[in-house]
Amino acid sequence: MPNFFARILHKPPIAFPWIGFFHLIMLLFSVWSEMMSPFTLEGWIQPIWALLLFICWLFICDMKKWGAYGYLFLTLLSICLRFLLLSPSNAVIYSFCFYEVTLLFSFFVLVYFKNYD
Repeated sequence: MPNFFARILHKPPIAFPWIGFFHLIMLLFSVWSEMMSPFTLEGWIQPIWALLLFICWLFICDMKKWGAYGYLFLTLLSICLRFLLLSPSNAVIYSFCFYEVTLLFSFFVLVYFKNYD
């Protein structure tokens, strides 16, 4: 495990671990905000999105190509859900709330895509 954490800090470009830290903060905040409310599946969709994006970003920091594919897929899925769901309330519930930021981070992933293993 220490080798994995050393790799995700030293292998990618310098901004990638900071973006990973941002994803961790988003995950912790979304879990904390949902812990105070009663359990509903719709309420825990945002923490699940944040968890999946964080896991993909960890492997992006390890320069794994499948992590990049996963992150890009989740970003595209969130954008499609945001714009294709007919009800605005459903679009807010089922898509990731920070889809604009993940779209920006996806451009960083695409710029370094040829460097992934």
